[in-house]
Amino acid sequence: VEGLDLEHFLRQHLNEENTQNMKRIEYDVQHIMIICGRMKAILLSEPSLLEFGAPIVIVGDLHGQIRDLLRVLDRFSEGKTPGCLAMRFVFLGDYVDRGINSLEVIMTLFTLKILFPNCYGLLRGNHETRSLNRVYGFYNELKERFPLDTAEEVYLRINDVFDCLPLSALIAGKILCMHGGISPHLKSLDDIRAIQRPIGDLANIPLMADLLWSDPATNVPGGQFAPNTTRGHSVFYGQEAVENVLRLLDLSCIVRAHQFIPSGTGFVFDRRVISIFSASNYNAEQPNHGACLYVDARGRITIKTFFASLFDHINKDDEMAHHASFLNDDSSFPSVAGGETNSDDTVDPNHNSSEGSQ
Repeated sequence: VEGLDLEHFLRQHLNEENTQNMKRIEYDVQHIMIICGRMKAILLSEPSLLEFGAPIVIVGDLHGQIRDLLRVLDRFSEGKTPGCLAMRFVFLGDYVDRGINSLEVIMTLFTLKILFPNCYGLLRGNHETRSLNRVYGFYNELKERFPLDTAEEVYLRINDVFDCLPLSALIAGKILCMHGGISPHLKSLDDIRAIQRPIGDLANIPLMADLLWSDPATNVPGGQFAPNTTRGHSVFYGQEAVENVLRLLDLSCIVRAHQFIPSGTGFVFDRRVISIFSASNYNAEQPNHGACLYVDARGRITIKTFFASLFDHINKDDEMAHHASFLNDDSSFPSVAGGETNSDDTVDPNHNSSEGSQ
């Protein structure tokens, strides 16, 4: 990219010393603008429904936690080849807000996408909207880091990029990924493909709002759809609705993010809906694991769970040392159903099993 050495820029973000204590990078604003301009052009050249083969890694909410992003990338290193070069990744949104390094997360992902556009899919989450990220931390982070006029300019430019993010990804033709979930307006994959971007106003496109906001629920009457009274947006969807969509679209399962899960991974509806949350120790009062999913070449899904120390949820002034690692293969973590699930538990979406459902 003219005016910016992207590989050097990326190395800054992958530098462990910079992220060990969640140090903030001092950005040249022009570099941010250059990256946003290039990123917007790439995103608008892509469809609203991305399609990837396997193997691939699926990552859930990060919420400004740069160390969790780097943990995931590092987990899939192969020999001397860093994970960011060795594997394809799909991220399910909610890159910003709540954590203190939203800008680092965004700049890392944008740079990876520019350098390796066919290896990275970045989907839109509900926090990649102005109505949320002006309130829940991202805007305030920018005001802490830049003069007010500059912060506003950076904020608007990055949200212009968010308006262009794809809404869903199809993996190996069988696994449908999005941030929130399915919709009563989803009758065909072409319904997603037909959504034109950029989109600044979600209210005008119900399908898009559901892809970003909807949640699974086990108590929906008839197992269909019901208003999402918890969020005040979108819908709840039940098991019957999920089974209908999977059958109609010839899918094996739904993978989504959008909900805090202490174990990092949750299952409902006979493991036909898998929820992942990749921000570890997201809540200081309730330490949690983070997780991502690895889809192998045969379409089997393996859960990769990681944990951090109880002190990982710290503010930017805390100098406490950080300790984190992925769980060993023989470790276990509590499942949503209350049992125990191995950290490298493998799910075969093509085999229907009630194990782990809720």
